[in-house]
Amino acid sequence: MTPGLTPVLEDTADLATRRAGVSQTRTYAVPFDRVWHAALDLIDRRRPRWTLQRADDLPGAITAEMRGWLLPWRAEARLEIGLDANGQTHVEMYSMPLSRMPLFGAGRRQIRRFLLALDRALPVVVWLLIAGVGGCTAPEPESDPAVATEVPADAVPGRTFERALVFTTTRADSAIVVPWLFEARARPGGVDRTARAWLGRNSTWEPFLDEAWEGPQSPAPWRLLPHGPLRLIVDMDDALVRVAYQTGSRNLEIEPGELLTEWNAELNESIALMQGRLFLGDASTPGVIFDLNRAHETALGTAGDFMLLTSGDSVQMMLHAPQQSDDIPRGWRGITRVDFRNIPIDDAAMESTAVRFFDPARSEVPTVWLLTAPGAALSGSLTAVDMLLEAGTGEGPQFPVLGISMLQGTLIFEGREYRVQGLYRHNQGI
Repeated sequence: MTPGLTPVLEDTADLATRRAGVSQTRTYAVPFDRVWHAALDLIDRRRPRWTLQRADDLPGAITAEMRGWLLPWRAEARLEIGLDANGQTHVEMYSMPLSRMPLFGAGRRQIRRFLLALDRALPVVVWLLIAGVGGCTAPEPESDPAVATEVPADAVPGRTFERALVFTTTRADSAIVVPWLFEARARPGGVDRTARAWLGRNSTWEPFLDEAWEGPQSPAPWRLLPHGPLRLIVDMDDALVRVAYQTGSRNLEIEPGELLTEWNAELNESIALMQGRLFLGDASTPGVIFDLNRAHETALGTAGDFMLLTSGDSVQMMLHAPQQSDDIPRGWRGITRVDFRNIPIDDAAMESTAVRFFDPARSEVPTVWLLTAPGAALSGSLTAVDMLLEAGTGEGPQFPVLGISMLQGTLIFEGREYRVQGLYRHNQGI
């Protein structure tokens, strides 16, 4: 079977029709034949309300009819599969209504589910790409340790790179928080990686991702890599488009949206605040996503705690403590967005005023803080609720504490008080 070297999506005569529908794309580092047969198999055997209408591998076009379950709507699903300029297999899929009954977004949801199923049907895929104008190239894979590679100075062994992506709703009556925490420790000959994530809602924490693996030496150890049920979708500039957890019939995703503000420090630190969306099963929930990147020397210890706060559309804040070390100040810094004003913070203090004893670690854990940032005319009182704590390992008698907590409290900025909620990440005594 020979794929069409010019995908149907290049046919300008059909652009208006496609733009009027709902279009979603994938680019796979997988041979055309495999993607083509996987798509046909999904339609023929795994979509009971889909009927294959046409399949022609020369132009790479598949057409199927979709039917509603409760409502008698009908729509046409079209797949266009071909090779892009970089030899990657590109898939574009969209739907067009065939009946007068409104779809109410059903066509888009069906296509999204189909593409997620296609992702799962291609287990050799380790990186998914959203194609951009003029095509895109796959991210550079981690280097083979047997091949000499020029490694950037800040990627040499002995550095640890952390990234935290946290989705949160902004309404107090429907609080959902989904933190994804990634760490990569560069060492001689390789990179030790971890990826963890939790779903926080209804006063409970549900861990759903906990992966640890060893990778080869890399010129870009800070780059996120998929592993096991962790899937990543990136654009042509290596920016995250979607982070997904997929296993069996369960699916959880976050999708960053428009950039609202960002903050950068000289010490390998950056924070970005974006609009975002959480996909949990068939439900879609709007919110915001905080993106923290930081790096430090592994020998100096672990980076400090971080926290984020929101108050509807009025307040979004993310602060973090520098690396926990006697040689580095423990002042908190980051960015606060209050009523659409961006306020950098580099002098905040978090003073603990109450603690609880965590017996597995034989140590006290802060539960209430007074927040002050004189340079930003900002203060507040915060309380940890719904804490999830873990005891680390060590020689004792006290052990490290790792954990996450929901935060509730008040924030005062320029004399105005805001009710806030958020997340606190504990890295105590690591």
